[in-house]
Amino acid sequence: MTKVTILGQSEPEQKELKPIEFLYYLSGALPYSCLSESKPSSYKNIELICMNYGGSRNDLMYAYDTDRNQGSLYLGQFNDGVVE
Repeated sequence: MTKVTILGQSEPEQKELKPIEFLYYLSGALPYSCLSESKPSSYKNIELICMNYGGSRNDLMYAYDTDRNQGSLYLGQFNDGVVE
């Protein structure tokens, strides 16, 4: 990555990025959902499917490790898309 410096200008403030949060786990018996105890860091891949899913303030995400056929659906906040 190339760093660009503008002489005479102070360093821009680094914005702290807000991490992904899983709030609800969508179970196989939809439309029921359960509070999520899983952490985004426990998965290798997280895909944002839809922001503000169904008109709610929650985002729909799909999380899995290596096999995409064996993942879980979560409702939560994608925020800045980073994982802690």
